[in-house]
Formats: sequence, structure tokens, C-alpha cells
Amino acid sequence: MIIRNAVLEDIPEMQVLGKKIYYAMEYSKNGYETYYPLQFTRIIEAIITTQSGFVLLAFNNKYMAGIFVVLRYPALFGSSWRWSEIVWYADPELPKITQGKIMLALLKEAEKKINGWFTLATNSGKNIHSYLGRHGYRHAETTYIKEL
Repeated sequence: MIIRNAVLEDIPEMQVLGKKIYYAMEYSKNGYETYYPLQFTRIIEAIITTQSGFVLLAFNNKYMAGIFVVLRYPALFGSSWRWSEIVWYADPELPKITQGKIMLALLKEAEKKINGWFTLATNSGKNIHSYLGRHGYRHAETTYIKEL
């Protein structure tokens, strides 16, 4: 597996993976949002070009198999930076064990790039929650969503 920073030329392939990810997430299943490829592209382009975070890609045999998008912003109550995961996903068509390996490899690579507090949101199963707890992460909040 190869993990590297995304470049603008990766965006067309990222859009394909992004669409697969969207349809595997609760957002699509519960009708929260409609998938807009242009919005996905704008966000990725902005992060790459302004360096306001980073986008990591995982490749499995030259096939884009995972993505990790992190946004960096100033802390609201302190002088440090906050880093927040926006997307952390592996191709939902891969076997679950492969998805897990890809996601953990992306997380480990992301941790090398982050200096400050990191917020990671996950709705994955118990295995990832146990892993995160064993590696220094703690539960901070639960997120709810409602269209208004």
C-alpha cells in the first residue's frame, strides 16, 4: 500500500471514490444531503491549493482505495491550531478487513502531519473505537444532524 499527499490531478479519481463513499454513508441512506461532485471538488481544491489542511490518498496496487481529508483552523479558545477530519474512508467495495487496514494506515500517516489538537469523527464499529482508545484518543462529543 502506498500513501501520499493528493495533488490536483488526482481529483477526477477522487470524485469516483467520493461518490462511492457518499452512497455508503448514512447521509445518503437517510436523505440528509444530495451528492454534489462540484462541491466535493471545490473543497478538495481549496484544501490542496491553500494548504489549509491536507488530503492523503491510499493506493492498493495503483488503485485509489482510501482518502483522509483534514482541515486546519485556529483554536477558538487558545493559541494553538485545531485539526479536524472531514472525510476518512476506504473504498466500501473492498473487504472489511482491507478497509480497516487502509483506514488505520491513513490515520497513522495523518498523525505524523498534525501538530495540535485533532478531532476525529467516526461512526464505524466497535473495533475502531477500541483501537482509538488504545492509541490515546478519547471520546469528546456525540454529533447529531438535522436539516432545518
